[in-house]
Amino acid sequence: MKSFLSLVAAGAVMVFAGCNQQGTSGGPGATKEKTQSTVGQTENTFSLSVPPLATSVKQGETKEVKISVKRGKNFNQKVALSFEDLPKGVTLEPAKAEVAEGNDEIKVSVKADDSAAIGDFKGKVIGHPASGPDATNEMKLKVEKK
Repeated sequence: MKSFLSLVAAGAVMVFAGCNQQGTSGGPGATKEKTQSTVGQTENTFSLSVPPLATSVKQGETKEVKISVKRGKNFNQKVALSFEDLPKGVTLEPAKAEVAEGNDEIKVSVKADDSAAIGDFKGKVIGHPASGPDATNEMKLKVEKK
């Protein structure tokens, strides 16, 4: 019985740990504090969700990933996305993506060219709404040898 309870507790910890986003909220009146999405998104703001695990891509390869906009009540603006701090030889396409009003996600391609730097990296995803401050989040990337 103790083993079962330990297993259930460990599973609950993993579920709640996976729900936390370590980015900042954006939109009208947002603060630059880290978001805790287990409670929900503050009204009239948004946050960005990225894959919780590192996206692995080999040199010369392209992989598709989903980036989501978690919208608080009354936030229905379009959100322009841009990407910074990507490793040498890695691009995200489209480079300037946009999540339209009423839509909550977009797929982008992570593309590593043949000379891409190998290793574990953290890129920055920035969401710019029509009004209010930007939201940010960190996307983990792993580039492997061809």
